[in-house]
Amino acid sequence: MTTLLLTEQITREDHGSEGNYVLYGSSRSQITEEAEYVKKQVPQVSGNKAESKSGWSWGCSPVATTMKETEEQLLVVSRENQVLKLKLEATREAGVQALRSASQKLYENYQTQSEEMKKKHEREKQQIQACNLQEEEKLQESTENVSRLAEGIREKCTRIAEMEKRVQRMEEEKKILIEKKMSLEKMLQQMTSRNEDSKRCLDLQQQISTLQEQISHLQHVIRAQHHGLRG
Repeated sequence: MTTLLLTEQITREDHGSEGNYVLYGSSRSQITEEAEYVKKQVPQVSGNKAESKSGWSWGCSPVATTMKETEEQLLVVSRENQVLKLKLEATREAGVQALRSASQKLYENYQTQSEEMKKKHEREKQQIQACNLQEEEKLQESTENVSRLAEGIREKCTRIAEMEKRVQRMEEEKKILIEKKMSLEKMLQQMTSRNEDSKRCLDLQQQISTLQEQISHLQHVIRAQHHGLRG
C-alpha cells in the first residue's frame, strides 16, 4: 500500500500590539508534485475498466480520499492566507494612519510653538522699540536743554563782556572828569590867592560842582555795574 505523507506546519508570529502575522507551510506546487507522484505509483487502468486488480474503486481509493482532503486543506490554508493578508493590510493601514496622526500632531505642536515664539519675539521687539523711542526722546530733550543752556551762557558772556566794556569806559570817563576837576580846583586856588575876579571864581566853582556831581553819578553807576557782574 502506498502511503502519502503530508506535512503541514503553520507558524504565526506576533510582533507588537497591532499583530503582524506570517504563515509558513507547504506550497501549492509542493502539494501538486506529491499528488503527481502518488498517481504514478497507482496502477494504470485501461479501456473501460473502472476498478483496479485489488477490486478498489479509484473514486473510493485512499489516495483519492487523501487528495481530496489535501485539496480541502489547501483551500483552508488559502482562506487563512487571505484572512491573514487582510489582517496584515489592515495592520499596515492602521500603522500608517497612526504615523500620519502622530506626524500631524507633531506638526500642529510645532506650528503652535512657532506662533508663540513669533508672538513673543514681536512683543519683545515692540518693547525694545518703545524703550529706544523713549531714550531717543530723552536724549533729544537733553540735547535741547544743553543747547538752550549753552545759548544762555553765550548770551550771558556777551552781556558780561558788554558790561565790562561799559564799566571800563565809565572808569576812563571818571578819570578824565577827576583830572578836569583837579585842574579847575587848582586854577580856582590860584585865582583866589591872586584876588582875581570873583565872578570868574564863581564860574569855576560851579564847574567844579558840576564835575563833582558827574563823578559821583559815574561812581554810583560803576558800583552798580560791578555788583551786577559779581551777581
